[in-house]
Amino acid sequence: MYIPPSEFDPYSWAGTTNSLTVSKSTSSNNNQASAGYYIGNRNSMKFHLPSCSSVAKMNEKNKVRLNSRQEAIKLGYVPCLNCDP
Repeated sequence: MYIPPSEFDPYSWAGTTNSLTVSKSTSSNNNQASAGYYIGNRNSMKFHLPSCSSVAKMNEKNKVRLNSRQEAIKLGYVPCLNCDP
């Protein structure tokens, strides 16, 4: 049974303070910042980080270079669920 994550901190219910906080990894954002662009797929209309495993499987004729996330969204592309750009 899948339970989606929530804003509830499971360690705060007991009244104890815990300095450890869990946050979503920003490694995918760091990858994009170093590469400076995204790869879009003309067929699926999804965009990916250049390091995404889906890009390696993509046919070369379907690859589109996108300079920013905003550009990709403006052109109708949606983010890949694997690399979460």
